[in-house]
Amino acid sequence: MENTKEGKDLEVQHKKAEDLLSRLSGDNLARASSLLDLQKARNILYMNFIKELKQLEEHYEDQYQPLYSQRAEILKTQKGFWLKTIKQNALTSSLVYTHDEEILQYLTDIKCLTDPDSDNFVLEFIFTENPFIENDILRKKYVMTNADVMEKSIGTEIVWKNRSGEDEEMRKKQLNDGSFFKFFNNINMPNAAELEGLNDSMEQELVDNVEQDFDIASEFKDEIIPNAVLYYLGSRCDDDKEE
Repeated sequence: MENTKEGKDLEVQHKKAEDLLSRLSGDNLARASSLLDLQKARNILYMNFIKELKQLEEHYEDQYQPLYSQRAEILKTQKGFWLKTIKQNALTSSLVYTHDEEILQYLTDIKCLTDPDSDNFVLEFIFTENPFIENDILRKKYVMTNADVMEKSIGTEIVWKNRSGEDEEMRKKQLNDGSFFKFFNNINMPNAAELEGLNDSMEQELVDNVEQDFDIASEFKDEIIPNAVLYYLGSRCDDDKEE
C-alpha cells in the first residue's frame, strides 16, 4: 500500500481488524474474513486513486506556473494589487489591519510551492524594496500529516528596518494587538501532553489557532493565488468557490 500517513493508517486498521476476527467464530468469522479481504482490495484501489490524483494535480500545477509568472511580470511595478486582492476575500481580509496596509502596498506576488513527495507546501510572499522590512520574501511552510491535517507551520523571521525608537515601540504594540504579519508566527498542533492539564476553553483556543492558521493558508493556496484578479475586481465571492 502507498507509503503515506493515510496508507499506513489503513494498514494499522486492517491489522487491528484481523486481530479482532479472533473474537468471531463459525459463519460470522467466515463472512467477516471475506468482507475484510474485499476491504483490503478496496483500500489498495483507493490508495492508487490518491496517488494518481496527486500526479494529475501536479501535472496541471506545472502548467499553471507560466501563467502565474506572466501575471507577476505584469504586476511587478504595480503597487497595491495584492493588498486589494487580499482585502476582497472574506477570510484573508481578517488578517489585514490599517497599519499593515502601507507595508502590503509593496507586496508584488504570492506563490505556493508544493512537494511532490508529500502534502507539505510553502507559501511565499514577495516584496519589492520598501522602507519597512529587509526580507525580499516571507515564507510560511506547512508540514502536513495528510492533505487535510496540519502538523505544524513554520514562518520566516521578519527583519524590520531600523526606525526611530518611538516608531519601534508603536510597531511592537501594533504587532501585539493584531497584524497581518502575525501570520508568520510558528504554529504547532498541540500533542496530548501539551493539552493535558488545560481546561476546555484553553484547549479549544489552541486547536482553533491551528485550524484558523491552516484555513487561511488554504485560502491563499486554493483561492487567492489561482483567482487573484477575480478578487481584485470583486467578481468572485465565497459562494463561487470550487468544491
